[in-house]
Amino acid sequence: MAFGVAQTALLGTAAPLGLADHVKDGPKSVAALAEATGTHPPTLTRLMDGLVHLGLFVETAPGQFTCTPLGALLQTDAPQSVRHFAMLMGGEWFGPTWLRLAQSVRTGTSAFASVLGMNIYSYLPQHPAALAVFQQTMRDLSSDEGLAVRDAYDFAGCHMVVDVGGGRGGLLAIL
Repeated sequence: MAFGVAQTALLGTAAPLGLADHVKDGPKSVAALAEATGTHPPTLTRLMDGLVHLGLFVETAPGQFTCTPLGALLQTDAPQSVRHFAMLMGGEWFGPTWLRLAQSVRTGTSAFASVLGMNIYSYLPQHPAALAVFQQTMRDLSSDEGLAVRDAYDFAGCHMVVDVGGGRGGLLAIL
């Protein structure tokens, strides 16, 4: 379990590089992946080895990689994609806040604010790329959760439903 921080770093690196998208149509060599992602081939090889260890990719031939079904969830257009969630959790602006959890538990102060100097709702409008990842993650997660809510609850007797903090209204659209 303590290896979780490394797993998050592996996912948080693979997702924004789009590695799963690059092998969607079949295995690719490290050289081809490095060229497509603008990365250093020997270091990318080590990253791919880590992703193989996690069961996300498989080495089909020496230096050739493709996704496993689990790794395919990192593809942008995969049903129930977790690409943006991986980008959020492994993001340079979000991931380090978890390292301050003990401080928050002891003091009751915000880990996010202690790392970034402001709360997340002040930070995101000032950082459009981070905001885009956050919003897409929330859309992806609420879509899956919305289907579960729809299937679990009988709304037949409801005359009004309010989605407080609904972002872009995904839950209401599903309902």
